[in-house]
Amino acid sequence: MTKFERKIKRAGLSIYSIAKATGVPVMTLWYWTKGRHLPNRWGNTYNVVLAYCRTAGVDLEPCDFASGKEVCNG
Repeated sequence: MTKFERKIKRAGLSIYSIAKATGVPVMTLWYWTKGRHLPNRWGNTYNVVLAYCRTAGVDLEPCDFASGKEVCNG
């Protein structure tokens, strides 16, 4: 479980609700929550999800997408 998954759950969001609101595929978000793939921080998909989550009160950082095995220093 990534920090991303914990943060969205704490805010009452699900990957399905985020996918529906943003148009981002559910599988993309699932991969992000499991740490299987990292989002492209300069890509449109990441920015759309980031903006939506911020409106829901979830403050995301790039390290929130790491699965815990990786060390992220910024």
